[in-house]
Amino acid sequence: MAEILKKKRKAVFVNLLSPGDILMLTAAVRDLHRAHPGEFLTDVYTSVGELWQHNPYITKLPFRVERLGDQKEAASPYERLLPARDLKIIVEDPDVEVYDVGYDGQYQASIHRSNQNAYHFIHGYAQDLEQKLGVRVPVTEFKGDVYLSDQERCWMSQVQELGLDDNFWLVFAGGKYDYTAKWWSPTYYQNVVDHFKGRILFVQCGDSQHFHPSLNGVVNLVGNTSTRQLIRLMYHSSGVLCPVTFAMHLAAAVPMRPYDLHGNKLPATRPCVVLAGGREAMHWEAYPNHQFMHTVGALPCCPRGGCWKSRCQPVGDNDPKDDPAHLCVNPVKVSETLQIGKCQTMITPHMVCNHISMFYSGGLLAYNNSSQTPEMSAEVEKRDSLVLAKYLVERFRPRSMLDIGCRRQELLKSVLHSGVDVYGVQGETRIIISHEEFPTERISIADLSKQYWKAPAKFDLICAASTADYVGRSAQHFADTVVSNLKKGGVLVIAPSSSDADGAGAREEEWIARLTEAGLKPLAEETDRVRRVTHKVGYEGRELVFVKD
Repeated sequence: MAEILKKKRKAVFVNLLSPGDILMLTAAVRDLHRAHPGEFLTDVYTSVGELWQHNPYITKLPFRVERLGDQKEAASPYERLLPARDLKIIVEDPDVEVYDVGYDGQYQASIHRSNQNAYHFIHGYAQDLEQKLGVRVPVTEFKGDVYLSDQERCWMSQVQELGLDDNFWLVFAGGKYDYTAKWWSPTYYQNVVDHFKGRILFVQCGDSQHFHPSLNGVVNLVGNTSTRQLIRLMYHSSGVLCPVTFAMHLAAAVPMRPYDLHGNKLPATRPCVVLAGGREAMHWEAYPNHQFMHTVGALPCCPRGGCWKSRCQPVGDNDPKDDPAHLCVNPVKVSETLQIGKCQTMITPHMVCNHISMFYSGGLLAYNNSSQTPEMSAEVEKRDSLVLAKYLVERFRPRSMLDIGCRRQELLKSVLHSGVDVYGVQGETRIIISHEEFPTERISIADLSKQYWKAPAKFDLICAASTADYVGRSAQHFADTVVSNLKKGGVLVIAPSSSDADGAGAREEEWIARLTEAGLKPLAEETDRVRRVTHKVGYEGRELVFVKD
């Protein structure tokens, strides 16, 4: 009984550092709750709120934030002062604890001891929480804690939205101006991209306010991804090429898709080649499955650990990092305006290409020009059908569904096993009950134009795959027939023919007008959602969604 009545501790964690730092904090919050289930309610105030979306360990604890100014002491039990941040947190519940959290305190996993002690970055926040909360926080997983909703997983990537259906790697060919010592030569990045031309599609990402010189032969999304968009893009990626940066930590934290766009099974963890040089100790930054290319121990400036220098040349922004004490002692001029560390020049494009190639020669990944075997095709069809069936059932909640002309038995079986009564149309235009027999052949144009067909009962959902190839009177008869067999409030998902690409838009407009006249209402938002799902599973992606008012 005492455990049931035990009061939960409420805590707000504050950190306004860069995205990579916040990502490491997500792991500590996860491990706090795993070690002490049901004992804490936690909220955060951080610089990157999008990293916490869909996080099950976050509970909204009402508070507001103000500048501290000259205030030295709390004026009420509801104020929490954070002098180091110049912040004042005002809570509504006096029991709420507020902590300025980090990884630079007096404990073994502090960043200040990273060259000497055997700890990873991920342990820093965990030990900080241990010290401040007075509880044990053992690390449970070697990665940050990032969540995607089911809807986000179903959306197509920004690359697919551009009409590209190739698997891709993300490349971050630069970085922030405050730590130029992390940069690699832009020419080297270009050499790597050119080496894999036709085999790997590279998508260049990064903040437009940072240093990211444009590469040739890539999809350039620099400045076009919010944090949340980058998370979704990372989910769809096959691998990452980057220096020690937020992207490296995100590559480990974001889950992998089960299959790539060509149907090849993907590994459980995302390949990542990291251009680390000699700035940071390998054990402090590296993840087990990454190819962490470092030069620690190879140079006098980093013989036992990272040098932790900030820049290879002054930036001129009045930042203390421009001080000579923070500048690289072995800079190498790679262009008229750019110097990078010698440790980074020792990592050659040839070496990087070999590290990327290992993921392919080892069998974890397949190049974009690889062929797909019949066995793979069957497995992909089954997986795709499960994805689409799950979406149809969960989105529209049908009790009965009619499928016209779908050749995918797996799709119908998946919907049927969800508890939905599934019907299909055979060539002779009679309605069949799905558990007795599944239609396997596409219905011909003549079938529905010759006679009127009726179901045993009207349907909540009708899917017309790519059978809307009808024209003229046949098309109008098809429309009238579909409407007559749809319940009030029922949904129609129909895909006009895409055989004539130039006339695809006109064909869509024609069907929208025809079905609207027949008594259906087009649903623009639902059309967009279904198209995202069907793109994801390799359909034509021209679906239209209507409802019967």
